[in-house]
Amino acid sequence: MRLIFVRHGDPNYALDQLTELGERQARAVAIRLENEEIDKIYASTMGRAVQTAQATATRLGLAITERLPFMDEKWTPIHNFSFTYDHPWAEADALAEEGVSLFDLDMSKTQWFGAPERLAYDEDMCVAFDGWLSTLGYEREGQYYRCTTENENVIALFSHGGSSSRVMAHLMNLPYIYFCHMFHLGHTSICIFDFKGAVGDIVTPKARLINDTKHIES
Repeated sequence: MRLIFVRHGDPNYALDQLTELGERQARAVAIRLENEEIDKIYASTMGRAVQTAQATATRLGLAITERLPFMDEKWTPIHNFSFTYDHPWAEADALAEEGVSLFDLDMSKTQWFGAPERLAYDEDMCVAFDGWLSTLGYEREGQYYRCTTENENVIALFSHGGSSSRVMAHLMNLPYIYFCHMFHLGHTSICIFDFKGAVGDIVTPKARLINDTKHIES
């Protein structure tokens, strides 16, 4: 199986929809994905991700197979208090600039990442993501996956910077805060992971592409 993560296009967050620029980006990523031989398309339930996914679905003559609520971006209901950083990348970068090791960091002591509600939400997301992967033929075992069903599909998953970063960090067994520092996912960025192995094998997802935005670069 090949799993392609695509972040949504430039958004109007208040309306949860794409801006005019975001619509152009969605069309551009649809053209970029034409040669990836995509079999199925999934999206979060949020408008900006669904709009971006629909552009690719329309171009490829596919339907959106399913909308996945666990991939939604739910920052505001969790952080209803005043804090310094408005998104995870800002805190991750600030700590790195102070020389803090993001591998050894106790996440509960960080501001953006460390709220109990945030930690629980992130854990629930990873559990739900693994549950979804199990329906595709890959059961989580420790840090890796057991192939339970032959699956040669190419799957595109359209979601968000935060949620896709969280589950990709989980796939790679990296601290979430470290992944956020290393990879600032651009709008309609493409990340690709291969799950290769026969039924019964332990599979380590291989990152083939991270944060490709060439299709929207002038």
